[in-house]
Amino acid sequence: MDGTLCTLGTSANVLMPAKVQAAIMDGCGLVIKDFTKAKWRPIAQRIADAAVFIQTSSEEIETRSWLEGFMKNRVGVPQNLDDTAVLLQVIDEMRDGNLAGFTDRAGRFYLRLNNFMNHIMLDFGARTTQRDAANRLSRLGFHSEQLSVRDGERICKVRVWVSPEGFAEPHSEGEFNKAEKERTEKIKKSLSTASSLIH
Repeated sequence: MDGTLCTLGTSANVLMPAKVQAAIMDGCGLVIKDFTKAKWRPIAQRIADAAVFIQTSSEEIETRSWLEGFMKNRVGVPQNLDDTAVLLQVIDEMRDGNLAGFTDRAGRFYLRLNNFMNHIMLDFGARTTQRDAANRLSRLGFHSEQLSVRDGERICKVRVWVSPEGFAEPHSEGEFNKAEKERTEKIKKSLSTASSLIH
């Protein structure tokens, strides 16, 4: 097609050739040929693949912008977590709410989920749940971890979310654009295959 976007409706609509025909006629002014349900399935799958790419891509961009705002002024000097005194100080400050996030020497970023959620709601005006925020972080390679250290008779611990190595290091705009280009190409390929099957 010519790159025009047509809203096809719900998943149930995409599974029905006649409904997609009507949506394309309404949105793009094109008439596509008739298909049996069996022949329509691979086309519907390609449309679904493209929709997933678009949703995942836009969600990732949104999550990264939240993280960028959260990490600003929190990256600072990398912490040496192999040093027990440093680890103890980091844990105490995070538990007391005086430290919302920090980096280690491997470029990993550590954050408390509740602090991140507050940032999303207060600074971006967006609503999220613990599950949604955790799932978004997981899709970017973060994992949940408990930091702990013994201090005399007590064991100090705090639950944090940790990024992959190098996440906190500055990335060039070229790398980001390359990733965006790859995502766009995947979407185009799925849509192109669906379009060629329709014609």
